[in-house]
Amino acid sequence: MTRKGLITTAALAAASALALTLGYAQAASSCQGVEKAACEKNTSCIWVGGYTKKSGTKVSGYCRTKSTGGAKKTSAEEKPRAK
Repeated sequence: MTRKGLITTAALAAASALALTLGYAQAASSCQGVEKAACEKNTSCIWVGGYTKKSGTKVSGYCRTKSTGGAKKTSAEEKPRAK
């Protein structure tokens, strides 16, 4: 490979790495790490209250992005939740 080819390849690799890094940073939720009051004011976020898992692990409340809805289930597809 020629010197020009190596420089071009290195430049493309660096540009790709930078693009992936920037893309990941932009993909991070705008709701992540937001306090409850700010979360409740943001229309694209929803506050999830704290809870305890079956394993006994306690999960603190947190803010997350609202669901986009996804596929709707028909009543025949819905299963009753076990308590």
